[in-house]
Amino acid sequence: PHLDESISQPREISVEMRDYQLHGLRWLAMMHANGVNAILADEMGLGKTLQTIAFLAHLKFARGEEGPHLVVAPLSVLSSWMSELKRFCPALRAVKLHSADGDERKRLTQALAHSPGDFDVVVTTFEMAKSPQLVSALASRTWWRYLVVDEGHVLKNEASLISQAMRKFHFAHALLLTGTPLQNNLHELWALMQFLHPELFADSAVFDDAFDLSRGVIDEGVIQKCGALLSGFMIRRLKRDVLRTLPSKTEALVYVPMSATQVELSRQLLLSGAQVLARMQQSTEEGREEAASSGPDWVQMQSLLMSLRKCCSHPQLFGTWMEEVSANYGEDLASSSGKLGALSALLDALLPTGRRVVLFSGWTAMLDIIERFLKRRSLLYARLDGSTNRVQRSIDIKAFNARDSKLSVFLCSTRAGGLGISLTSADTVVLYDSDFNPQVDLQAMDRVHRIGQTRPVSVFRLITHGSVEERIVERARDKLYLMQQTMQSVRAADGEEAGGSHSGADADGSCGASASHAAAPAAAEQAPPSRVSRAEVISMLQFGVAGALAAQHGEHARVSETHIRELLDAVAAGAAADRSQIHFGIGGLRPLSESVGKGAGAPADAALSLRTADDVDDGTEEFGGGATSIYAANELGTAVEALGRSQRERTSRFIDVEGELVLKINNYSLNEGERSVFDAELHGRSRARTGESKRTRQAAGRDFENSSLCQLCWQGGDVVCCDHCPVVMHLACVGIADESELGSTWSCPHHKCHLCGRKAHAAGGLLFRCSECPKAFCEDHLPVDAEMVGAECDRFVKLGYEAVKQAAYVLCSEACKEAQQEHEDADAALELEADEEDEADDGGGEDDGGGEDDGGGED
Repeated sequence: PHLDESISQPREISVEMRDYQLHGLRWLAMMHANGVNAILADEMGLGKTLQTIAFLAHLKFARGEEGPHLVVAPLSVLSSWMSELKRFCPALRAVKLHSADGDERKRLTQALAHSPGDFDVVVTTFEMAKSPQLVSALASRTWWRYLVVDEGHVLKNEASLISQAMRKFHFAHALLLTGTPLQNNLHELWALMQFLHPELFADSAVFDDAFDLSRGVIDEGVIQKCGALLSGFMIRRLKRDVLRTLPSKTEALVYVPMSATQVELSRQLLLSGAQVLARMQQSTEEGREEAASSGPDWVQMQSLLMSLRKCCSHPQLFGTWMEEVSANYGEDLASSSGKLGALSALLDALLPTGRRVVLFSGWTAMLDIIERFLKRRSLLYARLDGSTNRVQRSIDIKAFNARDSKLSVFLCSTRAGGLGISLTSADTVVLYDSDFNPQVDLQAMDRVHRIGQTRPVSVFRLITHGSVEERIVERARDKLYLMQQTMQSVRAADGEEAGGSHSGADADGSCGASASHAAAPAAAEQAPPSRVSRAEVISMLQFGVAGALAAQHGEHARVSETHIRELLDAVAAGAAADRSQIHFGIGGLRPLSESVGKGAGAPADAALSLRTADDVDDGTEEFGGGATSIYAANELGTAVEALGRSQRERTSRFIDVEGELVLKINNYSLNEGERSVFDAELHGRSRARTGESKRTRQAAGRDFENSSLCQLCWQGGDVVCCDHCPVVMHLACVGIADESELGSTWSCPHHKCHLCGRKAHAAGGLLFRCSECPKAFCEDHLPVDAEMVGAECDRFVKLGYEAVKQAAYVLCSEACKEAQQEHEDADAALELEADEEDEADDGGGEDDGGGEDDGGGED
């Protein structure tokens, strides 16, 4: 089949499409004409959303093929889809199907079931698509012209809940959008193709057998054939090929030293698991693989690996009690972690020059620690994680990207913030920790390096030197091998040059490689399998032992201004030389694998030699010296031992989700709701132990005072007070005749949408309250000319009312904007008058007092 070059950009699309986007539209039209369900796999940041909207517009307005179409996307991009549909093609009738409120979900589904033809495009989330309450409306009762799955790689596991739910839908055609069509193995590719064409891809055996690293099998011929096969269903373009003017991206792998606290903590952790590690290694060597891959020893090894990763990020991930241990080593919040110390110095160097930073971490608890650090530095920031409601996400992203934004740092959890959002106002990315899946980190980087970016982008990946984290990063880089090989075959089948000057993973637009790592893996042992196997866990822990032995006798230098200046110079030099990736060691550190060998580590029983640090007679040791340090080490050892016992006593905290090991507390559904960060971190622990008490809702008269002026007419007098915020109003302004109609408690109009009447929980979790009038609006009905004020209203803050996550403040109309200016002018005049009166009183008092004193003295 050939592209129809006569297809032009639909007149209903309000922006001019780029040449490659128009080519993508024609390709989608060709696939549709031939009845082929397809994958639009352009690299992240190339405008897959615009191409999809243009294609749906082409179907309706050029071909006369009506919808409805269903778009299923991550929660983080739901608002983006709605805003871009409205912006790019307002002629398409779009509706959002999402709410955590049961009544609101029922209302939406009933409206959809009764009149599906009233909408062209319905946009919902993966959580909603899995919800049993919506299956009948989305799957059973409605036939969709097109099912569009954004971030389509979520279907890579055919047994997952979302994959099973999506297969229940009735649709004529399907389109997957993904920048990472292949992440771990060829079975994932088969799962995507089987979803699109179940009659053609009934058996996965050929795909599985071609790339089975557990048996050391890599069939290059089959991999190339898979790539050629995939080219018949997929189109993929890279930024370096189609966006010649896009600024460069340079990634720096920054190796930072452990702090003294981290060295001691990692030593104690490895000591606690030394005997189990030795047993695991012996079982593997003796061929008792099944026994080694299950049972309490295996669970403890997984827990030990997780604990060592937490140690790499910050000791206080184990609890605030670690603060006392760090203090014994003379370390504070920043200096007790090599990474946080490096981040502190990096921000000191970058922010004064106008650079803006997006920071990713896989631990929400680590984001909590970084928040504390930023607050102590009085730095303004925004944060997005799994507990951030949909509307607040949109507000924070807009606020950060605003031209005059005062926000200098945007904190994101890697999984929640790494999909679909655009943060191009920043030019710096910090990967505080690394994911086992390299595509997750690549997607995070591309939140900044995408269409709309006008400056070169620097990525700083912080890696704790000589730790299990070093091995994880190596493993992730090697996992790019399969995607590189397959995607090169796709490009070759499309008649494009697969090789070129970009070698290694960078040939596919993924993270590049330094000179020492440029070559792609050429053998099975160099390309690890997707899941963390028993042998890999043992290898990572052995590597950690080798690192701990080296750190035990090394120096614990703190990151200095000089180190950061050298790092920035190295990044600038790498960018000038068009290098996509560089390696930089703080204080000259080199990756430990260069000395112990790739894939090597210390024997398992070598962990027992770490005990020699406890045998101190003269009151000195390498970990800080003196009796204080010995006391800290002994106390820490006791705590870690207790931690180990508690881990062995309880059931595993981890479950397997789509081939990845995740915390049970992070495996939530829409029906159950997302847990707050606070509750998630306290899972399994008593609140009393944390010193925190459950916060109660703010109440008038107890937590804050009510205003004295009516929110509508701005006059005083006999008013009624809202029980939930400082607003007061006259009965006549409320529109009622008698106070008895208010009931025992009264909520002012700020607590429901002025147009649709929905409360915050039914409208995405947040309402926009006007600071100058009683009106409030949901996201769907917010006036286009509304001006954002912020999370707080200054008038209410002065009355003791704290910001709440269910509200943001706006000026909803030109009249309210003018009213605010009038009130500010009046307040300024009153303050000036008061100052003048104070000055007059002070002057008169001095004169009178002086005269009396003089007179008294004379008498």
